[in-house]
This record gives sequence, structure tokens and C-alpha cells, in this order.
Amino acid sequence: SAASDVYKRQEIHPTAYDASDSDHYIGVGTVKVSDKVEYSHLVAGKSYTVTGELRDAETGDVLKVNGKTVTASQTFTAEKSNGSVTVDFTFDSYDLAGKTLVVYETLTDANGAKLAEHKDKDDVSQQVTVLKPEIGTTATDKADGDKNVVSEPEATITDTVRYVNLTPGKTYKVTGTLYQKVTDKDGKVTKKKLTVDGKDVTAETEFTAETSDGDATVTFKFDASGIKDKTPLVAFESLSYKDKELCAHADIEDEDQTCLLYTSPSPRDCS
Repeated sequence: SAASDVYKRQEIHPTAYDASDSDHYIGVGTVKVSDKVEYSHLVAGKSYTVTGELRDAETGDVLKVNGKTVTASQTFTAEKSNGSVTVDFTFDSYDLAGKTLVVYETLTDANGAKLAEHKDKDDVSQQVTVLKPEIGTTATDKADGDKNVVSEPEATITDTVRYVNLTPGKTYKVTGTLYQKVTDKDGKVTKKKLTVDGKDVTAETEFTAETSDGDATVTFKFDASGIKDKTPLVAFESLSYKDKELCAHADIEDEDQTCLLYTSPSPRDCS
């Protein structure tokens, strides 16, 4: 009965999830996490407040985004002694890629007195993990798909950028820059930006991710006629969302990213 419920200890049992698809994984960007808090042994007709706070699940420390703690609260009137209320947290997860977050909740009455709390950093039902976007790329000569590029006035290199852990429906940008791979007499490798007429050779493409994993194409067009024979060219790529870099692929020794420039058609296809 309602009378006996007053003498029972109030309890809360929350479950946190991604508001967009109800799983325990969120993307990188402005995200919304919902926490469904089930309560018991409250007094029907009385007002209560559930207050939540995001923490680092590994350490239990308060999580700060842009220098501020991430909190949310919901005040409600209990229709019955048992029921549920949802608390929503909206925040930027740009700097949290790869982290697992946990929600702590506290239940108070209308006077602010604490009635119950749920604060367990190891509770998996209260955890959400921020997916870490990653890219891998393969550069080829657009003319025939191999790794050899002829040094002509209108050379074209196509870079296929494979991505994982993006948020479907969001629009991203891939920006590429071509570098020369320079090897000195001792075999030491360094990188040097490829410039044509004093300008870096860059390219970019925008795309909307249809699925979390997929690929996009970046096409470099440049005058290669003044570039030395057998110059190795390497494409560096950066993935961004709303002008914030999420991840990059920049390895001067990556064979998949390397094309070889020839002053005349190469004797064989080495793709």
C-alpha cells in the first residue's frame, strides 16, 4: 500500500543509452545520452528531482567538456510509488573518442534531501562508449588504377579513404595533402610537401556517411611535368566533422599511400 511504501527505502535503478538508437555506443560530435531512471517506494503526488552527472568510467573522476562538468536533472511528480523518469544529457564528444563514460544519479525530495543514489563506475548498464573514428587509405594512379603516375601536365591521383565508426547521416570532410618521400644517402626517410608553382597540392571531398563504416574518394589533380623521375608521392589524409579533426592518416612510409612518379610511361605495372 502507499502507506507502507513510505517506510520502505526509496530506490533508483538507472539505464543509460544513446538517445538516437538505444545502444551503449555514441559517435563523435554533439551527442545526446538518455538515462532511464526507474524508481520505487516514492509517495504518489509528491515532487522529486533526479540529478545526473557524467563521469569517466575508468577512473570515476568527474568528466569535463569544454571545462565544464556535464550534468542534467529532471523534476517530476510521482503518479504512483513505482515508475520511471528519463534524464537527457547533451554534450560535445569531440575530445572523448575511445573513452567509456558512466552516469551517476541522485534522487532528492522537494526540500533537496537525498533519498537514494546510484554511483557505480563499473555498472555496465550505466556506461556508454564514445566510438573512435579511424581512417585507412590507398592511393593509385587514376588513369589505370596502378601505383605509377606519369609526370604529365594533368596528372591525377585517386585516394580511396576507408573509414570506421562514423555516425550515419552526418556529413564529414576528408582533406588530403601530397608529400614527397625523401631518402638521403644513409637511408634516412623524411617528408617534404609537394609544391607546384609554389602551392601545396591538396584536395578534399565532403560526404554523408550512409553507414558507420565505408569509404570516400579524394582526387588530386596537378601539373606533374616538372617533378623529378621516380619521385615517391605519399597522400596524407585528415577526417573532420564541422571543421574539427577527428583523426588523420599520415605515414610517409605507408606503401598503400605511395605512388611513384615517372617522366615517361613506366615499363611495368607495379600495382
